[in-house]
Amino acid sequence: MTGRIAPRWLFPAATAVLAALYLLQTVTPLRLDTDSLNYLIMGTAIADGRPVPPIGLPTGYSEIIALLDRAGIASSFHFVLANCVFLGVGLFAVWTLLGSENERARQAVVILTLFSFTIVRSIAMPMPEPAFFCVSLVAIALLCRSQGVGLPARMVMIAAAIGLTILAVSLRIIGLALVPAILWASFSGVYRQLVASRSRLQVRGWVAGTVAVVAAVAIVIIGVDTLVYYAGQARLMYPQGITAGRVYKHLSNHFVTIGELVVNLPYAKFRQFKYGFMIVGLAAVVALLKSVRVRGPFTPLHVYAVIFVGVLIAWPHHAARLWMPVIPVIIALIAMAELTFRPGPRSLRVMRAWLAWFAVTGMAALAYTTRISLAGDNFASTYGIAGGMSTKAADGGPKNEKYDREARELMRRYGR
Repeated sequence: MTGRIAPRWLFPAATAVLAALYLLQTVTPLRLDTDSLNYLIMGTAIADGRPVPPIGLPTGYSEIIALLDRAGIASSFHFVLANCVFLGVGLFAVWTLLGSENERARQAVVILTLFSFTIVRSIAMPMPEPAFFCVSLVAIALLCRSQGVGLPARMVMIAAAIGLTILAVSLRIIGLALVPAILWASFSGVYRQLVASRSRLQVRGWVAGTVAVVAAVAIVIIGVDTLVYYAGQARLMYPQGITAGRVYKHLSNHFVTIGELVVNLPYAKFRQFKYGFMIVGLAAVVALLKSVRVRGPFTPLHVYAVIFVGVLIAWPHHAARLWMPVIPVIIALIAMAELTFRPGPRSLRVMRAWLAWFAVTGMAALAYTTRISLAGDNFASTYGIAGGMSTKAADGGPKNEKYDREARELMRRYGR
């Protein structure tokens, strides 16, 4: 992100090509795995008016599936098209949040996000990540925008962000990471208002507004049916207490995931290089902590990033797709950060080499997923895992017939 300025036409041209490749994924047959199958099962239950099976997942995305089902447009094509729309709206929210004074930063956010393999892989499946990506980023954009406007407009923006937070929590429980950002946006200016304002009415408005925020946040937290379930899941990391071995294994798994995001390659395809991924992830974290510092005031964007990453690190699961909603936020903060060292020619060459590598691997990911989308009659063998059906158990046992039966029903209902 340093060095010679690229031609003005390069960014819109690259964005148009990437957008076309993403939209091309709408032709894919229905892609299933355990999670997507469960969301679709809940969606069909809601659409048919049946009780939702006690799977333990938030129902927000399944409500979207049911909405499309009732409208008669529930299919793999529309699931992927909706994901593309969600992705585009989320990126536009970050674009407007950064503003024209950070032109190169927001261009980096768009291009690097679209090249990220985990974004590419998530877009073609009926999963809640793209919807959560959109809702959470729009909420953050509103919260950041609310810091520079007057009281009435600020309260409206914060109220809209609260509504989006409720929606985000219905999609993924980690939507609660938006709550501290809401509180920060609501209270950060209270002291200044109390000191500077000469109007008691205005002060009372601030007090009433902050009370409303706290009440809304309490409603969000109390009203989440799956909160207790997920709290129990978090305890899985230490089923028999905290030991150094478990902590090491947990953190090393997360460093592997961070390494995946940095080298832009899925660890599942390169398991023999586990320690390489882990070293890259650890080195990336150390480099960021050592050489990058926040430039300008602390904002709701910073609060959201810190809380979200903190929850991910504490969470017992470590799939790369869980990072999808915060990837553009991290890119934006790094792009806008102040470096504590002046990069020399060698550092610039390393940066350019990494950007080139990220672009190449991103295009490879898009080519790979496009090959699956255009596989036609060869979809099952090209997609793998029997085209969304179950495979034999790891111990050589029989296939999961119940899973296969449900998968076949979903493919008949929503497949192409």
